[in-house]
Amino acid sequence: MRQFGYFLTSFICGGMLFFISNPSFSREYQFDSLLIDGEKSKLKADVDILNQGGQLPGDYYAKIRVNGDLVTQKLVVFLPDGLRLKPCIRSNDLIKYGIDKKFFNKEYTNTNCVNFNAVKNVKVDYNYNNQTIDILVPDKMLLSTSTDIAPQDLWDNGVTAFLMGYKTYIQRTQHNGPDSNIYTSRYLQLTPGLNFGPWRLRNSSSWYQYGKSKGKYQSLYTYLDKGINSIHGRLTIGESYSSGAIFESIPFRGVKVETDDSMVSYEKRSFSPVVRGIARTQARVEVSQNGYLLDSTIVPAGKFELTNLPSTGSTGEIDVSVFESDGSVQTFSVPFTAPAIAVREGYLKYSISSGKYKPSEGGIKASPFMSAEAIYGMPWNITAYGGFQGGERYQATSLGTGLMLGTYGAISLDSTVSHAQKSNLKNDGYGTRWRLRYSNYFNTGVSFLFSGEEYESKRFSTLSETFNTWCRNGDTRFLNFSSNTSLRSQFSVNLSQSLDKWGGVTLSGSKRNYWG
Repeated sequence: MRQFGYFLTSFICGGMLFFISNPSFSREYQFDSLLIDGEKSKLKADVDILNQGGQLPGDYYAKIRVNGDLVTQKLVVFLPDGLRLKPCIRSNDLIKYGIDKKFFNKEYTNTNCVNFNAVKNVKVDYNYNNQTIDILVPDKMLLSTSTDIAPQDLWDNGVTAFLMGYKTYIQRTQHNGPDSNIYTSRYLQLTPGLNFGPWRLRNSSSWYQYGKSKGKYQSLYTYLDKGINSIHGRLTIGESYSSGAIFESIPFRGVKVETDDSMVSYEKRSFSPVVRGIARTQARVEVSQNGYLLDSTIVPAGKFELTNLPSTGSTGEIDVSVFESDGSVQTFSVPFTAPAIAVREGYLKYSISSGKYKPSEGGIKASPFMSAEAIYGMPWNITAYGGFQGGERYQATSLGTGLMLGTYGAISLDSTVSHAQKSNLKNDGYGTRWRLRYSNYFNTGVSFLFSGEEYESKRFSTLSETFNTWCRNGDTRFLNFSSNTSLRSQFSVNLSQSLDKWGGVTLSGSKRNYWG
């Protein structure tokens, strides 16, 4: 009896499967286009695609992956490809996904979408159920990635805008005692700017008045510039500073074309100095170089650190004056040393300046000059660099080489030969300077910079030292602006240790020897 029950159950189940699976007893579901409003011809085509198990073209939200890595999620246009769909991806989209579009420049269809099928070793797969687009390309087609700069094809000029930065203070100091007096200082710095298309108009001006002295206005710079993306450079017209990578940086009026640091990744950018000190009381700190006031600010008692100084080159000496509330004044110089000149293979850094020297004193002659510098990374971690700087009564040529030492830092050595004709000295002629630089940055947060210079004779001179001896109309009042002594050697060291949230410790020093 039990066996008969099992047989009956198996017979019924088998019969049901037979009727269900037999085509003569099943029907394929069909969409009826007559029940849908719309253009009949288009509806019939769409319904036919659905009836055949295909997908309709249109806009779908999809995830896009390149070589397995998710790069974006966005709304994508899909075009028909038989019963399947293919995504419409344009060349500018490739750049956003980290793919070099030069491999696809001539591979377009009549829809202006990239024709991936025309490029070897490239595959694009679209999974409708998962809404995922997988793009597989060889590594050579991928753009080199940098976390701090966008691909060049995505750069734009921005919007037209007027900018205004300002900094101002009024400090009133009262001294009690037999010689009691009230001392008031006023300072105003304006940095207006205008962006229009690719052009940038910039100015930095300051007005300051201390005590009963007459107020003084000074313009640090006024220039018009624009980026030249094709050469990763920038054209500057007006008042600016020449590059200080090889020669000294000097203020001038004229034209400059040089590498734009904002167009290259962070690790290749130039060095900028930091001024640190200690104020005994609330004080006014003035920072100047080459006779120009770079910054003036009020700091509380204790340690201070000034980092946002205007760019005036990459080497030299900064003069710092700390005016304390009790009337005392601290003055000191901060030597700052650029790291050794060493760049990656194939990288070119350049600067060309031409114009007239812009002295801080009105009585000094604005002599014409030209400066050109170039730094190029060669194979085997070697860097070659050189330049020329010359003008009225002055010429200098420099050649050098740098070497990247991996975990041991970088080192560079160069030689500069100058010919100077000074108005107040008899030791004009040829002079040679040798310079050695070493820099290293450790994983522990320690940075070490060293620079040593040796002068073969007292006849070596820099461009500004020479130009500052020539005055307008024979006016000799400004000749003391240039020292009559000549350097024999100088050394500077900077050692700093980062302490994370506790700040940092910095030790710097310099030594100079002069010819007798």
